[in-house]
Amino acid sequence: MRSNGFSLVELVAILVIVGVIAAATVRSRSPTTSMELQAGRDSLVAAMHSAQQIAMTRAHNTVLIAGTTIDLRMDTDGDGEFSDETSLAYAGVTYPVSFPAGVVLSSGCGASPVSFVFNRLGQTSGCRLTLAKAAGSVAIEVAASGFVR
Repeated sequence: MRSNGFSLVELVAILVIVGVIAAATVRSRSPTTSMELQAGRDSLVAAMHSAQQIAMTRAHNTVLIAGTTIDLRMDTDGDGEFSDETSLAYAGVTYPVSFPAGVVLSSGCGASPVSFVFNRLGQTSGCRLTLAKAAGSVAIEVAASGFVR
C-alpha cells in the first residue's frame, strides 16, 4: 500500500530536531553574565581613555565619575568644580552612560561613586575597581599615570 505524506514518527522526529536547533540558537544569542561584565568593562575603559584624551588635548582637568553610570565632565573655568551641566559628548558617545543591567561597580579607593580627575598630562589617582554581576566579576587597574588595564 502506498501512502501520500509523512508518518507520525517522521513528523515527531522533525519537530524534535527543529526544537533542539531552536533552543541552541536562542541560548547562544542571549547575553551571558561574562558578556555583560565585559561590556561594562569596555565602556568604563573607553570612558577613561576619553577623559584622559580630553584633558590632554583641551588643557582642562577632566573628571570621570563612575557609580551606577559613567559620566565625563570638564572644568572649563579652572575653579576645580565640575558642574552637573558640563557632561560631555566625545567620540560619538554622549555621557552619562549606564552600565549593563545588574552590573555593579565597587572600588578599593573610597566611597561610590568613584571619581578620577585627569590633569593636562593625562595623570590621575591610582585605584583598583571591580565590576560584578551574579557570581562573576572583572577587575580593572587604574595606574597613577592614567594607564588602565
